[in-house]
Amino acid sequence: MVTVTRLTSVCSTNTTSVPQGLPGAGNLLLFSNNDPGPDGRYSAVVEIVPPMDDMGNYLLDEGQPLGPAGRTWSYTAPDPTSFHSVSISSAHRLANGHTLITSGAQGRFFEGRMA
Repeated sequence: MVTVTRLTSVCSTNTTSVPQGLPGAGNLLLFSNNDPGPDGRYSAVVEIVPPMDDMGNYLLDEGQPLGPAGRTWSYTAPDPTSFHSVSISSAHRLANGHTLITSGAQGRFFEGRMA
């Protein structure tokens, strides 16, 4: 479970680092399942820029949650509860800047596009 200020991931199935050479290099992509919503649980993909020092170490202030104040990018379905996978799901950045999203419970994959 990842909790950051004003950004909560109820249960992260998979977290990947965007590889060097791709848009968003060094950012983290989280496939968050079981986010609570007004109509039921849903999944989301969230991209964050982790707070790091000049040496590439994560910054953690004593007694404070790790993380940025917000998201760099995120994807949820237009009908959020139609996209819900509790396991075997992930997100990976593609060379074109889009994000390959795999939704294991439904056995499907698709590209999430940045706005």
